[in-house]
Amino acid sequence: MPTIVEFRLAQSQPGQNLLPLPIGKYVLYYFPPPVLTGADLALAESMKTSEGQAYVHIEFNRQGTQRLAQLTQFNGGRWLLITVDGKLVAEPRIGAPISDGIINMTTGTDIEAARIVNGLIGAIGHEGNPK
Repeated sequence: MPTIVEFRLAQSQPGQNLLPLPIGKYVLYYFPPPVLTGADLALAESMKTSEGQAYVHIEFNRQGTQRLAQLTQFNGGRWLLITVDGKLVAEPRIGAPISDGIINMTTGTDIEAARIVNGLIGAIGHEGNPK
């Protein structure tokens, strides 16, 4: 059975139809339907900057790149919750629009980056992910 990877939009303020998600000392409020899934992924790999900082490099396929561009264009300042089999693995904040289909997320450690990548790899290209 393939891994289920889902990406959901979240914000810091409560709103209609949003669900709360406590993360450490703060709460994010997320939109239940996923905006991207494993079917939208093309590549995930653990990398390091020239300074040795671990990060996760995610590339989306053509369909995913189009979806990512559209949702980041209109959702700057919100978060993109990334779950693997229902467990939150990362919550990068959306800054500028992402038109090239690439997300690079810094992580605390190489182990954390590898854990995220291993979860994402299991879902790459699987059409069976729920939308």
